Amino acid sequence: MENLELVKKEIFIINKMANSIFGSITAGFFGLCCAGTTFILAFLTSIGLGFLINDFILFPLLFLGLWYMFRSLIKNKKKHHNKSPIKLGVFSVAILLIGIFYSPVIWLGVFGIILSSIWDYKLVGKYN
Repeated sequence: MENLELVKKEIFIINKMANSIFGSITAGFFGLCCAGTTFILAFLTSIGLGFLINDFILFPLLFLGLWYMFRSLIKNKKKHHNKSPIKLGVFSVAILLIGIFYSPVIWLGVFGIILSSIWDYKLVGKYN
C-alpha cells in the first residue's frame, strides 16, 4: 500500500513538471522562431510548416506557451510558497521579448525560462 502512495506522489510531481517544462520549451521555441533563428526556421520549412514563420502566427503561440508556463508556476507556488521561480520567469520573459528584436540575448531568456521551470519542479518535489 505504501508503494502505491509513493507511485501516486511521483506521478503527481512528474505531471507538474511536464506542464511547466512544456510551456517553457514551447515559449522558448516560438521566441527563437520570432527572432528568426536560422536553423529553427529551416527545420520548420523542411517539415512543411513554413507557414509558421509568419509573426502573426508565432506571437500568439509564444504567448500561449508563456501563459501555460506561468499558470503552472503559479499553481505550484501554492504548494511550496516560493515566489523566486516566478520572478526568474518574469525576468527571463522580459529578456526573451527584448531578444526577439536584439538576437544575441534571446538565448539567455530561453535558458532562464527553462531554468525557472526546473527550479519550480525541484521545489515541488521537495515540499510534496
